[in-house]
Amino acid sequence: MRQSYKHNAQQDIVEWDSNSLVVKGERVLILSGEFHPFRLPVPDLWLDIFQKIRSLNFNAVSFYVDWALLEGKQGDYTAEGVFDFQPFFEAASKAGIYLIARPGPYINAEVSGGGFPGWLQRISGKLRTPAPDYLNATTNYINKISAAIAKAQITNGGPVILLQPENEYTVGSPGTKFPDAEYFQDVENQYRAAGITVPFISNDAGPAGYFTPGSGEGAVDIYGHDAYPLGFDCSNPTNWPNNNLPGNFHQLHMQQSPGTPYSLDEFQGGSFDPWGGVGLDQCAAFINEEFERVFYKQDYSFGVKILSLYMIYGGTNWGNLGHPGGYTSYDYGAVIAENRLITREKYSELKLQGTFLQSSPAYLTAAVLDATTGVYTDTSDVTITPLLDTKTGFWVIRHSAYNTLDSTSYTLKLPTSAGNLTIPQLNGTLSLNGRDSKIHVTDYDLAGVNLLYSSAEIFTWKAYGSKRVLVLYGGPRELHEAAIEIPSKATTEGEGVTVVQKNGTTILNWQTSSQRRVVSFGSDLVVYLLDRNSAYNYWVLDIPGAPGAKSSVIVKAGYLLRTASVDGTTLHLTGDINATTTVEVIGAPDGVDQVSFNGQSMPTRTGENKVLFGNITYEAPALGLPDLSALDWTYVDSLPELGADYDDSAWITARKNTTNLNGQSLSTPTSLFAGDYGFNSGYQVFRAHFVATGNESTFQVTTIGGTAYGASLWLNGAFLGSFAGDKNTDRTSSTVTLPTLKAGASAVITVLVDHMGLDEDYDVGGDDLKTPRGILDYQLAGHTNTDLTWKLTGNLGGEEYQDRARGPLNEGGLYAERQGWHLPSPPTASFKAGKPTDGISNAGVAFYTTSFDLNIPQGYDVPLSFDFTPTTTNGTNYRCQIYVNGYQFGKYVNNIGPQTSFPVPEGILNYHGKNYIALSLWALDASGAKVSVALKAGTALQGGLGPITLSPMPAWQKRASGQMGEHMAKALVKTGKHTVTVLTRHGGKKEFPSGVRAVPVDYDDPSTIVAALKGQQFLVITLAVTAPPDVQSKIVQAAAEAGVRHIMPNIFSLDDSVKDLMEENPLSTDPKSVLAEIEAAGCSWTYMICSLWYEYSLAMGPIWFGFDFAHKKLTLYDDGTTKVNLTTWEQCARAVAALLSLKELPEDGEDESPTVGTWRNKPLVISSFLISQRDMFESWKRVSGDTDSDWTIESEPSKQRFQKGMEAMKSAQDPLSARMGAAMASFVRVFYPNGGGNYESTRGLDNARLGLPQEDLDERTAVAKEMVEQGYAAKLLAKSTLKT
Repeated sequence: MRQSYKHNAQQDIVEWDSNSLVVKGERVLILSGEFHPFRLPVPDLWLDIFQKIRSLNFNAVSFYVDWALLEGKQGDYTAEGVFDFQPFFEAASKAGIYLIARPGPYINAEVSGGGFPGWLQRISGKLRTPAPDYLNATTNYINKISAAIAKAQITNGGPVILLQPENEYTVGSPGTKFPDAEYFQDVENQYRAAGITVPFISNDAGPAGYFTPGSGEGAVDIYGHDAYPLGFDCSNPTNWPNNNLPGNFHQLHMQQSPGTPYSLDEFQGGSFDPWGGVGLDQCAAFINEEFERVFYKQDYSFGVKILSLYMIYGGTNWGNLGHPGGYTSYDYGAVIAENRLITREKYSELKLQGTFLQSSPAYLTAAVLDATTGVYTDTSDVTITPLLDTKTGFWVIRHSAYNTLDSTSYTLKLPTSAGNLTIPQLNGTLSLNGRDSKIHVTDYDLAGVNLLYSSAEIFTWKAYGSKRVLVLYGGPRELHEAAIEIPSKATTEGEGVTVVQKNGTTILNWQTSSQRRVVSFGSDLVVYLLDRNSAYNYWVLDIPGAPGAKSSVIVKAGYLLRTASVDGTTLHLTGDINATTTVEVIGAPDGVDQVSFNGQSMPTRTGENKVLFGNITYEAPALGLPDLSALDWTYVDSLPELGADYDDSAWITARKNTTNLNGQSLSTPTSLFAGDYGFNSGYQVFRAHFVATGNESTFQVTTIGGTAYGASLWLNGAFLGSFAGDKNTDRTSSTVTLPTLKAGASAVITVLVDHMGLDEDYDVGGDDLKTPRGILDYQLAGHTNTDLTWKLTGNLGGEEYQDRARGPLNEGGLYAERQGWHLPSPPTASFKAGKPTDGISNAGVAFYTTSFDLNIPQGYDVPLSFDFTPTTTNGTNYRCQIYVNGYQFGKYVNNIGPQTSFPVPEGILNYHGKNYIALSLWALDASGAKVSVALKAGTALQGGLGPITLSPMPAWQKRASGQMGEHMAKALVKTGKHTVTVLTRHGGKKEFPSGVRAVPVDYDDPSTIVAALKGQQFLVITLAVTAPPDVQSKIVQAAAEAGVRHIMPNIFSLDDSVKDLMEENPLSTDPKSVLAEIEAAGCSWTYMICSLWYEYSLAMGPIWFGFDFAHKKLTLYDDGTTKVNLTTWEQCARAVAALLSLKELPEDGEDESPTVGTWRNKPLVISSFLISQRDMFESWKRVSGDTDSDWTIESEPSKQRFQKGMEAMKSAQDPLSARMGAAMASFVRVFYPNGGGNYESTRGLDNARLGLPQEDLDERTAVAKEMVEQGYAAKLLAKSTLKT
C-alpha cells in the first residue's frame, strides 16, 4: 500500500495504490457528483440532495467553496446560517456520503469572479501567482475554511476524505511564469499548516500532467483531471461531433501517474447555458442518458476509480452569485434538476451504472487492455475494451463511430473459464443501438456461483444467506444471453426465455420486453430479466447495522427510495411517490416479512421467491396557491436619484486617480470602477455633477457591466437613452443628444449600470477578475472631463454589507435595496398602491412589494416557481429582480432571456406561513414597461423529506448612519430649525436621513475636518466604542480652529458625581480631561448624563441586563428591585434637538427661560425611566405575552457578579472577550443598592426644562423585542469582532 508521496505519516486512514483508494483498510470505488451547498441556501435540504445521490449508489460528493460569499470584506470571514458548513458535513455523514473538498481559493464554477471576492481586484499583484499581496490576501480565508474542513476530515470522524488545492491550474497567460511550482506548493503548504491531513488531489483542465506525484515541488498525492468532451453548446442537442469521444485517457494516465488510481475529478454531467441561450432543458437533452451510456462507459473502459460528475445537482445562482456568462438558474441539465426533481431519464440511467459498479468489486483491480475492433466481435463497426481481473472480465463495447445513430448487429468471441465462446451460443445476434454502449461480463462471481457470461447488463446482485438475487437488463427488444454455472434446475416465470443445459452450464436466451421474466434455480439463485425502462424502477439500498458487512435490499418502488433499515422482521423504507405505487421487495435479509414506508406500516403479502408486496396510496394535496395578480401590491419609485433635489452628499465621491483594475490605467480623471469603491454586485448608480455652460450638445459614455448587462442615462431627470443589452456584449459606448441647459445652472447626469458579476480568472496571471464594472470613459461636449464631479453608490455599505444573513452579494444599489425594503415587513404605509401588471409609463425603476400566506400540507415536497410571462410588444426592454423573504432568487431580463421560470425552494419560501415578495422593474424604454408573474407548482411528491427549517430571514429595520448619531440627526432635522451637517470618514457608505448634509473627512488630515466645520455653531461628537482614542481630540482641535464655539463631546455618562461608581466601573471614563481640552481650545462644552441606553442594553442579552432571551432565563442582580435611571436613544436625541432649539442666551437680565447658555460648561441630565430589572421583566411579559412559568429566574449578588466580570476582563485572551467581561462588571455596578444608579433622586433631571415627553416603557420594550428578533446583538458583536 502506497502512502502519500510527500506527506508521510500525516494519516493512514485514506490510502491508495494504482488500483483504487483504500479507506479504513477497504478498497473503495469513488463515484461522486458535484454539489455546491451555497447554490441551495436551505441547510435542511442538503440531506435531500445527499440521499438522492446515495440512492444512485454513488458514495461521494465533490464540493466547491465560494470564498466571495464568506469574506465579502477583507478580514471579515463569516460562515454562519446558510453559509455554515457544519450542517453540510453532518448531512453527508448521515447519508453515508464521502466528501471531496475543493476550497480553491480559486474555483471557477461559473460564480462571480470564479470565487474570488471583489476586494481582491484592488491588489496590485497578479492573481494565482506567488505575488506576496495575493498570497497574504488568501491566508485568512484558507486558515478559516481549513479549520472547518479539518474538523470534518475522516481522521476526525467526519466525511472529508480528499482535498483539492487550487483548481484547473492549467493555462497561463503571456508574461506569467507557468506552471509555477513554487506557487502551487505555497497553496498546499497553507492547507497543511492549517490542519489538512487528508490526501491532496488535483484537477487539471484536461490531462496536462501538471504536478503529478513524484514530479517535485508542488506535486499532489493523487493526480486527476477534468473533461467536457461535448463542450457547452446546447443549441443543437443531438450534435455529437466526430472525434469528441476521449480515447487516450488510460494511456496518458499510465504515462503521467501510474502509481495512483485513475481520477476524473470533473467529468461532464451537463452544461451551463449563457444569457440569450436556449434554456437548460435543452442542456439536459444534450448531456442526456445516451451521453451517459457512451461517455461514462468509455470512462470505465479507462479503469477510472475516482469519478466525479460536474454537476450532479446544479442549484441556483441566487443573490448575484453567478458570473456574467450565466443567468439565475444553474440547473446545468444535471441528473437532479434545480427544483430537486429526479424525473430526467439520466438520473435512472446513472443509477443503473452506479449500482452495477458498486456491485462489482472485481472492477477495482481489473487491468485495462487496449481498445480493439474485430478481435472480440465479428464486426469492426464496434469497439471493445477489455478490463480483466484475475478471473472476471469486463468488456466495454461501443460503436467504432461513437456518434452513429444506426444499430449494429454483432456476436461476441470472448475468452472464458470454459474456453473461447461465441455469444450468443443458442440463436440470433446481439445488437447495439445507436448512441449506446454496454458492459458485458465473463466469469463474474456471484458469491460462489459463476456467471460464465452475460450479454445483458448487470444492474445488481446480492446474497442473502445461501440465496442469491441477480438483476439483468437490456435495451428495448434486444436479444440477450447469459450462462450460469449452477447445478440447480431452472424454473421460469413468464414467457419467452429459452433455457438450455450445456456442459454443466445453464444458458438463458431471451429478448427483452416490458414483461418481467424470473428464472429460479431452487434456493440458490433467482435471476430477474428486465428491460431497461423497467429496471429504472428498482433500487438497491444499504442497510446500516444489518448482519453482513454490506447487507442491502433490492426493491421495486417507483419514484424514489431514500433509506432502508431493519428492525426485527420489519423492513423500514423511506422515500417519495408521485403516484399510487406497488412496492416489491425482491431481495432482503432472511426473516424480513413486513414492510413500512415513511413510518407507516404497509399491509404486506409474500409471493414467489419470498418477494414481499405492498401498496402505497398517493393522495394529491390541495395547495391553494395565491393568484399574484389579485394580491394587494404596493409601489415606490426606486430611482429618486433622478430628482433635482436628491441629496447624494453621503455617497462616495470618485476621488481615486489610480487603479489596479482594467490593466492599471484610467481613461478618466478618477476611477469610475465600482470595484475600486467596494461595490461588487447588483445595480450601480453613478451621478455626474457639473455647472452648465449652455453649449452642452452631446454626452458620450462607455459603460461596462459584463455580458448581457444594461445601462440607462438621464440628465436632470430627463431620460436620455438606454443600452438594453444583448447576449454577447459586456461593454458599449453610447452617445446621446442633450437638451439645452441654462448657463451657470447646476446639472447632474445619472447613469444606472447592471453589474452582472465579475469575470472568472481562468488564465493564471491574466487577472480577468480585474475587468471593471462601471464607467470606462466619458466626454461631455463643451467640457473637460475634470469639470464633472462623480458620485456613486451600490449596495448599502459596499463590502461592509448590511445583511449578514443573506451575504455580501445579495443586494445591489437600487434605492429600495439600500433602504432594505426587499426584506420581510417593509414599511409600506408610505408606499402607493400599484401592481407590476400596471407597470410604469416611463424609463425608470419601480419597486413593488406584496405578501401572501402558504399552507402546503405537511408530508409533501412541492416544487414552486415564479414564472414570468415574456413581453413581446411595447416596452420589451426591461429587467426584473424578484426577492423572496429578502433573498434575491431571480434576475429576469425580458429582451435577452432565456429564463422565465425561477424555482424557489421551501425554506426560502415559507410553506406554512407568511411570505414577503419584492419585485424591481427597470424599464429601459421611454415607454416604460409592465410585467406579469405567477406562482406555479410542479408535481407534488408525497414522502420522506421531513419538515424544513426556514433559512434565516431577518426582517426590515431602518438602515441609518449609526446608533446615537442617526437618532440625533433625525431629531434635529425634524425641528425644521437647523442646518445639519454630518461628518463621515472617506469611503464611508452610510446613508443619512433626508435633509442631512454629509461631508466626508479624513481623520488623519485635520485640514479636511476644519474645512467641513467652517461656519458651524455647535458640534455634537458621537463615536463608536471601537474608534481610535485620539479621534475625539483631533475633532476638538479642528473644531476650535474652524471657529466652532460649543461642543458636546462623546460623553454619555453615568452620574459622575458618584466617585465610587465612576472609579469602579471599567467602561466609565472621567470626562475631566476631555472637558479641559475643550476649554483650553477656547470652546464651551455640554455633555450628557443619561446612564445606560434602555433598548440597546435590554436587547444585547444576559451580560447587560441579565436577560437571556434565547433560553428565557433571567438573572436578577440581588433581588432585582434596585431602581436605576435609564434613557432611550430617542430621548437623548430629543434632548439635543430641544437644547439646540433654545435661544443661545437670555434676552435680558429678567429672562429666566432656559437657553443653550444655561448648560454652558454644565452637564445635561436626562432620563427616560427609573426602573428595576423586575419592572423590565413585567414590561417584557406584557409585550411578549410570556408568563413567569415560561422563564427560569435566578439571582446573583451584584458584587459577586461584578467581580466575575472583572476577572473575565483581566483573563481574556482577545479584545472582544475583554470587552464582554468589562460590560458585565460595568452594567451590574450601576445596579448596586444605593450605588449611584438613581441620580434622579440626588441631582434631579432636566427633562421638564427641555420639554421632553414621558415615554411609554412598553413601547420601548417592544422596540427591544424587535431588535432581539432581528438578531441585533449577534450582528453588532460580529462587527465588533472585526473591529477589534
